Amino acid sequence: MDRQFRQRMGSSKSENIGQEVENYRETLQDFFQRCAEYELLLWKSLYQVHYENKRYRRWKLIKGVIFDIDGTLLDSMPLWNHLGERYLQKLGFTEEETEGLSQRISTMPFAEGIHYIKKEYSLDIAEERIREQLQEMIAGAYRDEIALKAGAKEYLQFLKERGIPCILATAGRRFFGYQ
Repeated sequence: MDRQFRQRMGSSKSENIGQEVENYRETLQDFFQRCAEYELLLWKSLYQVHYENKRYRRWKLIKGVIFDIDGTLLDSMPLWNHLGERYLQKLGFTEEETEGLSQRISTMPFAEGIHYIKKEYSLDIAEERIREQLQEMIAGAYRDEIALKAGAKEYLQFLKERGIPCILATAGRRFFGYQ
């Protein structure tokens, strides 16, 4: 084998052959090093494609998303949690006089809460007028105060870019500011 190698190299001098072998070995080492690097790059690329594909397939499984508006997309819970107090304070009641109202009416339906506030605070206002005033306060708050929760806009955009339909659900009504 040595003889065949020397013949291919075109020289029979041992020092030239030694140098040629060394050059050949360095070339092979460099070649294998590059192969290893390319293999690593290939595996990284394949992993990335697989991972992105897997993530993409996961999103393809989602046919639609339903969001609650209040407290999920909009930071509106402080309004709802203290609506009665805000209303009464607007009418001139003090914080001390309205303290604890939220806890007392939090489980009541809207109409029942209005009835409770009228009776408990001896308001000389018709319940229908109280409803209208509360609705005006709510609409104003949605228009001027209430903001999207952090990350909501970006997440909705993310879903839109992937063609995933979204539906908004709420117990609120259109007159509460949803349009």
